[in-house]
Amino acid sequence: MFCRETVDADLVTRTLALQPTLSYKAGDLIAVGNIKRVSSVGMWNLRLPGYQAVESVEEQLVRRVTLLQTKRERFAHLRRLGYSPYLDCRAEKGSLSLCVEPDVLAGLGTLGISLSVWLYEAPAQDCKLT
Repeated sequence: MFCRETVDADLVTRTLALQPTLSYKAGDLIAVGNIKRVSSVGMWNLRLPGYQAVESVEEQLVRRVTLLQTKRERFAHLRRLGYSPYLDCRAEKGSLSLCVEPDVLAGLGTLGISLSVWLYEAPAQDCKLT
């Protein structure tokens, strides 16, 4: 959900009161496949609890908005600090269409979260916070 040079993963964790699935700071040594390298960005990522690979992007978004809607003021605080949250979603294998209900879009808007959807056939993955 957060990925930029200036992302402080510890600050995001404290502010949202959520434990990330993956986090690191710029300058940390991270594994990329079998290679370790120094990260040029900070990252804070939260995987949906109980994620099922068969969930559509729409189902993932509904669950994500439901999980995060109680954090609206905390997201606003992070945006005031210059953070830009977004959801990075991949479409279910074989599904290249997307229809997001207005209330889900409004929920993302209320949280100030951008939506990035990968509409190409790739291995199914969940909507992740990056």
